[in-house]
Amino acid sequence: MGLLQNSNKGTLQINVDSKTYAAITDVNEVQTQLNRLQQGDLIIGQGELSEEYQSLSIKSIDYVGLTHILGVWLGENIILKFKNFNEFSLYEFDSKDTKKYKYSQWNYSLSPLDNNDWALFFSDNNKTQLGRLEIKNNNGFLDILDSETGEIIKSTPLRKPTLRQ
Repeated sequence: MGLLQNSNKGTLQINVDSKTYAAITDVNEVQTQLNRLQQGDLIIGQGELSEEYQSLSIKSIDYVGLTHILGVWLGENIILKFKNFNEFSLYEFDSKDTKKYKYSQWNYSLSPLDNNDWALFFSDNNKTQLGRLEIKNNNGFLDILDSETGEIIKSTPLRKPTLRQ
């Protein structure tokens, strides 16, 4: 597990247990996934640490924490608040009376998919659900999937509000 950072020399580095290592890989898929990540993102995966060369050779990325999704996202009759890399709150509003809403808290994890999407696994005390999250800048889509068939149950466009100055 480590946090990504960029060095002043333009190389990708990862901080593991308060030590900084050059993040390298010889796996094309992992390089593509690394290219999608930003400074401060979290990586959980498999790799080989070399103290001698001060490098971490990343073999796979299993889960990520994305700094860009943290905060509030607005959708049709919903508000999502990603609190950290593993918890979000969901407010679901009644379409006829927006003063009425249902609040729930969820634990989640994200995994990279082959395209620019992210697999979203989320659960509360009662159920676990599967989703696909697509994020481009401050816009995105959240697809809730049937865990048995992979069919889309619900698709919700999302936008991250920006501060106006």
